[in-house]
Amino acid sequence: LNSATGAKGISKEDATNGLSRLYHSLRHLGELAQDTLIAKTKKQTMEWATKAYNFKHKLQKGGDGKLFTSLPEDVYFPVVVQLNTICDRLFLKSEAVRAIISEVLSTLQQVQLKEGSKRLSDFEYCCAAANDFARMSEHWEDIVQVIFQKCCPDVDMAKNVHETKRNSLLAKKSVLEGVSSELVHTFSSDAVRAAKSLTVHIFDPIRTALEPQLFGTEWEDVWTKNELARALTATIEDFLGDVKTFLSEFLIQKVITSMAAATAVFYIECLVKKAGAGGNVEVSHFIDNERALQRISGDMKVINEYFRGFSRDMPVLARKIEDRLQPLSQVHEFMTIAAGLSTTQAPGSILALYKRIRNVEATEWFARDLWCLVNPKEEETLMSIIEAIEPRM
Repeated sequence: LNSATGAKGISKEDATNGLSRLYHSLRHLGELAQDTLIAKTKKQTMEWATKAYNFKHKLQKGGDGKLFTSLPEDVYFPVVVQLNTICDRLFLKSEAVRAIISEVLSTLQQVQLKEGSKRLSDFEYCCAAANDFARMSEHWEDIVQVIFQKCCPDVDMAKNVHETKRNSLLAKKSVLEGVSSELVHTFSSDAVRAAKSLTVHIFDPIRTALEPQLFGTEWEDVWTKNELARALTATIEDFLGDVKTFLSEFLIQKVITSMAAATAVFYIECLVKKAGAGGNVEVSHFIDNERALQRISGDMKVINEYFRGFSRDMPVLARKIEDRLQPLSQVHEFMTIAAGLSTTQAPGSILALYKRIRNVEATEWFARDLWCLVNPKEEETLMSIIEAIEPRM
């Protein structure tokens, strides 16, 4: 620079502008390279993980009887190698490392949400998936801690740097922690969802065998000892025997509460179907309302006693089981009122059903079906009651 003497050279202003343009060009190239690397890593992670989820893994059984597959390892190992390579080859404190790690974890969550349900094809694979997802939750919680130690070492020493920089570093670590927490939560919640999905596979054979017979003439007139309800709970017990072997205790508890809810839904659903199957009739769907309601009460007693038995061994389930089975007693009470066999008032019973259903129209249709099972001639009476209490719904 020789602007003071007038000799040929580059002015200070031109040099500053040139360096500024060079800096921005290099920065732009760096951002392009970073974006390319992030996109490539995301694509690779998506391909690896999707392939692992869609592979038909062989079921394996541990020494404790728990079912599992190699899915966690098939996802875990290539991604960990990928992350370790990135951490080793890039400047650990760079924005690129944190951005790539965040993208990898987010991509794994996307694949789990999209492909996870494909692992629930039958009873045994549901058990294996529940265990696999639980293991993946534990795996990634540990992995993320190791990654943080590698790529965010400066955060641990942040107290020795300027407060502004320290806050920036902590904020970046917080973002990573948020992404990793969401991934771990997704695996954990999907483990529970897989365990609860067992109810679908358990009730398939139950529905086929028992639904055609429930609330029929033989149920009312011949099977005086609630044989169908006992067959229902015996079948559930057979399946839960396997569940207790295949799953951890935490997941077993989730299955039991789901089964209590599913049993109540199944029983009530069969009642509603009977109401629909009768067509437009003016007499009760049962031979004798009082006897039919006694049978229903007996069935519900069998179901309640069976599930309450779990509360003795697992006290933590007592309140949950009570809540899941409560609709049975509410339905029986309302039908007893409809049949004219109770002094309890209908409005209170209908409002109790509404609090459970939380939909006025659905409550109206449900109450009408139950009422018409035992007292179709008085349907207009029911509709008048519903109209009167509708503002309270």
